[in-house]
Amino acid sequence: MSDDPNYRVPDAMRKAATRLDEAFATDGASIQVGVPEIRALVPAAAVRSRLVTTKNGQDQSRFETEIRRQRTVAGVSFVDAERR
Repeated sequence: MSDDPNYRVPDAMRKAATRLDEAFATDGASIQVGVPEIRALVPAAAVRSRLVTTKNGQDQSRFETEIRRQRTVAGVSFVDAERR
């Protein structure tokens, strides 16, 4: 994996406007990949998400421990909307 955050952009662009294999379609429907909108992330001290997941996320205790570790490493704040 490259350190350059844009290294996968050409791969995404090649897939634009292509149809996916029938294995991904349901009920004979056709699925077409749209043109991606590529934007750089903006650094922020706090982030908000409606859904967060991580490896071993099915175990609540392990999930909470891992999320705390990751946010500490990343230096982001955390507010649990359900506990406010």
